[in-house]
Amino acid sequence: MRPKILIYINFIVLFDVASAGPMLDLEKKFSSQFNVSFTIKSVGIIQSNLFGEFRYCKDEIDLDVRGEIFGEDILLALQTNDQDLVLNNVKISRPTYLVEAMIVGFARMGLFHNIVRLSGGHSPDHADVGIEKWINIPVVVQSGDELIFDLFLFDRKASRTQLLLDTRGLPIKRTQTIYLGDEELEVTELYKVDMVCDV
Repeated sequence: MRPKILIYINFIVLFDVASAGPMLDLEKKFSSQFNVSFTIKSVGIIQSNLFGEFRYCKDEIDLDVRGEIFGEDILLALQTNDQDLVLNNVKISRPTYLVEAMIVGFARMGLFHNIVRLSGGHSPDHADVGIEKWINIPVVVQSGDELIFDLFLFDRKASRTQLLLDTRGLPIKRTQTIYLGDEELEVTELYKVDMVCDV
C-alpha cells in the first residue's frame, strides 16, 4: 500500500465543537435509527466504484459494501452482534466506541474513509478510543441546502467538502476533495436516507 494511502487511512485531527453547529445538528439526526443506501465513486490516488447499505437499528451497526477499489472487486460485510464485531464472517471483540465512531465518521467524513480502512484490514477510525477530539471543522458554512467545510490534519487543510441536504436536512450528496501532498483524491457519495429501522 502506498505511503500516502496510509496517511489517508490514519486521518487523525481535532473537532472544534464551538464552530460546527450545523454538523452537530446533522449528527443528532442519526443518533437513533436509519437505513442509508449509497453509491461512491473516487478518482485519483484511489480509484473506486462502490455501492451498498449502512444501517443502524436497535444499537447494532450493519455495513454492506460491494464494487471495486484499488482495481479489485470488494465485498465487505460488517455487523455488530451484542459484544462482537463480525467482518466478512470473522468475529472479533467489538470496539468500545464503534457505533459513535461509525455514525460520527459518516456525518463528518462520509463512508469512503472507513471503507478504505476496512478494506485494508483496519478497524473503523476511532472505534477504540472514541471521538471526543476528532476532526477539526473550523467553519461550517451553510448556503441554502448545502454545507461547505474543510477538514484539517494538524495545521494543514486536508480536504474540502460540499454536503447537499434534502428538505429534511439529511444528506443526499457529498463531494469531497482530499489533498495528499501534491496529489488530490476526488470522492463523490450519493445517499438515499430512510430514518427507519429496516432489518
